[in-house]
Amino acid sequence: RDRMTHQVSDVWVTTFPKCGTTLMEQVILLLRNGGDPAKLDPRSKNTFDEARGTGKVWPESDVSSIPKQETPGKGGPGKGKKPPKKKAKLTLEQFEAMPGPRLMKTHAPRHLFLATAPFKEPSLARCPQPAPLAPGVKVVYVSRNAKDACVS
Repeated sequence: RDRMTHQVSDVWVTTFPKCGTTLMEQVILLLRNGGDPAKLDPRSKNTFDEARGTGKVWPESDVSSIPKQETPGKGGPGKGKKPPKKKAKLTLEQFEAMPGPRLMKTHAPRHLFLATAPFKEPSLARCPQPAPLAPGVKVVYVSRNAKDACVS
């Protein structure tokens, strides 16, 4: 959290799981692309695509501060097991180099939210209120009736 920098154009979509995250990402990406759905790939759930230069990043799972290392898959040919699927991960340096405006999503509770700034006054750090948002960061909070989210 401390090593991650934020751009003024960053937009975060924050929701509880199953409460409209992907729909809101799609709406924001369509707004950014002039409403042209040809520029998006909903089959990939709007994951960031370097070639297109558009998409969302889920920092908690997509960004690693540890450099990529190749790990051999478990099992192999003839053993009846498929190697585990590799999820595309970005290093922190690749994430920082992404062009703005960046779209990020999170399901993290407020006290674990990555787009916060440290308290400037030591006395505020001891009180239970959440840390302030980083300067310039925009947050779209989506909520849903809890009963609907449970049966979704």
